[in-house]
Amino acid sequence: MKHMFITTQNGLSLIEMLATLVLAVTLVGIGIPSFQLIKLSQTQTASTNNYMGLIQFARTLAQAEARRVTLCTSSNGSSCSTSTNFADGAILTAQADDGSETLIRVIDPVDVPNFTIRLVDFPSTSSIVLTDTGEVQNLSTAASILFCDERGNQFSNALIINPLGLLRRGTDDDDNEIVNQHDSSNMTCPAVSS
Repeated sequence: MKHMFITTQNGLSLIEMLATLVLAVTLVGIGIPSFQLIKLSQTQTASTNNYMGLIQFARTLAQAEARRVTLCTSSNGSSCSTSTNFADGAILTAQADDGSETLIRVIDPVDVPNFTIRLVDFPSTSSIVLTDTGEVQNLSTAASILFCDERGNQFSNALIINPLGLLRRGTDDDDNEIVNQHDSSNMTCPAVSS
């Protein structure tokens, strides 16, 4: 009796390999842009939440210790700078008894290209100063903190702060898919250079 053995191929044919490669490239081509949009959305939300918590903490600190507290832009993590983009880094300081500034917290830069955090209608474009009562120094009406990325106005966020230092999130009050600033105007993000 003769034994017959059937041999099977374990590899892929060239056509199967090319089909798999085309499918993989297509999935990567669809997935990478979606991942980037998710990252921008997460950064937008995280930055807005972080600054809301940071300003609430600063206000509480100012009131509890009865001293001036400053949130300002910082390029070196130790002193205030004149930059107007808080996304490049910031610090929180409190005035000591001798009048000097004590560093309370360092806020890292946002790790997304073309991301901006700007102040609108504050007395300064590079700092927010809270008095020993938690009020925003020299602020007579509400002001806005704008959070923008390269997607533009329709994907931006805002925090609205009143002279007492109380915060709220900006909302789309006129239903045009753009968040409104403190003065009810639409947010305007800076143009992104290509």
